[in-house]
Amino acid sequence: MPIIHHGGGLFGYKSDWMIPPDSGTGAVLLTNSDTGGMLLYPLMRRLVEVLSDGKPEAVAQVEASASNYRAVQAKERQRLAVPAATDEASKLAVRYSNETLGVRQVERQAANIVFHFNEWKSTVAPRKNDDGTVSFITIDPTRSGFEFVRAERSGKRALIIRDGQHEYVFNEAS
Repeated sequence: MPIIHHGGGLFGYKSDWMIPPDSGTGAVLLTNSDTGGMLLYPLMRRLVEVLSDGKPEAVAQVEASASNYRAVQAKERQRLAVPAATDEASKLAVRYSNETLGVRQVERQAANIVFHFNEWKSTVAPRKNDDGTVSFITIDPTRSGFEFVRAERSGKRALIIRDGQHEYVFNEAS
């Protein structure tokens, strides 16, 4: 059964609508979670199951996805140091800048490290990577998962973001 759908998202929100043509019905998915997108294809599957007396597999897909997600998150959380270790925090500069992406301010709040971005901020937690580098991962809700690898470039401290195709370097700023 063909389905027409369109969706979108922002930090902390996902949405989609779906309509099987000529069915006289449809569905809308609205979530207040970055992970809400995991519900999209099971919802489409469930819609088809209901409309065409299909084999009920969508609920099991959601349960399996949720279980896998929780397991991955638990494993990743074990690698994070929360609150941030003092020795890792001391290796960060107070400010970093990138010509295109702007300035990142590093603030220490009690035992936490907070990275300030233009319009938002997040607590970060250090993670020792398998290659020996240290990353700082944003951990606040709706902002979690952004990774900044601590490095040195041209004798100065740097933070690096990699998106799989590019590397964005934030150099220590005065």
